[in-house]
Amino acid sequence: DKGFAAVAFAAAEAAKLKPELRAQVFAEVARAASIEKAHGVAVAVWIEALNRNTRREWLKEASRAARESGEPQVLVSFFEKQQQRSPRDVRWAVSVRELRVATDDLGGGIEMARTAASVRPEREQLWNEAVELMERDQRYVEAADFLEGWNVQRPDDAYVAGRRSELYIRGGDLKKAVAVERAALDAFESTEPTEEDLGNRAADT
Repeated sequence: DKGFAAVAFAAAEAAKLKPELRAQVFAEVARAASIEKAHGVAVAVWIEALNRNTRREWLKEASRAARESGEPQVLVSFFEKQQQRSPRDVRWAVSVRELRVATDDLGGGIEMARTAASVRPEREQLWNEAVELMERDQRYVEAADFLEGWNVQRPDDAYVAGRRSELYIRGGDLKKAVAVERAALDAFESTEPTEEDLGNRAADT
């Protein structure tokens, strides 16, 4: 099996290097396989590389190889199993999200984007990336509803409220757009001013 032989070769070469450099060896062997148009082999080696380091650029390269192989699910299913085994490790959720989207499964990518945000709800980037995918699929009201999960963590944040309001408008729900803006204003008015706020106000007078 050429895939197994390539993985074995990369593993032997990687063993000669420091642990932090070993994933790079697998990535280089995978790229060499793609150049030779051995895309199935490349996928097998990319799996080993990504199992050690889930770099975003590597996920994109691996996805290209998976599409060229004609069997993208081989790559995706491996990381879906990883995510199922370690559901609280957000790395796998993000990897599955990226791989699904890159292999033309936008709906599946959105599903996993939701999962990633639920695993690490304090990370704003995960919420924004999920919303971007929903926008790509023109699911504007769904995106605004979803973003409420981030909004409740900071109810007086005008930017988040504005983002949700914009999404509701794009989705044709003007009533919700106004309600979100009103709620943010009420929350802001009921929040005790910080020392920084007081200082800013003093500077303006």
